[in-house]
Amino acid sequence: MEEKNKSKFDAGYGLAVGLMLGVTIGVCLDNIALWMPLGLLVGITIDCGLKGKKDNKKQ
Repeated sequence: MEEKNKSKFDAGYGLAVGLMLGVTIGVCLDNIALWMPLGLLVGITIDCGLKGKKDNKKQ
């Protein structure tokens, strides 16, 4: 039961972290229009990486 709840939490973890980093860097460098999409790209990459690791453990 705990494992099922944990997988729901991890679903958007990478996306949230990537967006946070992109917005933070964008505000600091005064170029949020560039860094926000780059942060989303990093977040999607993190999510795919975490999903791939979980799939490998199940096999």
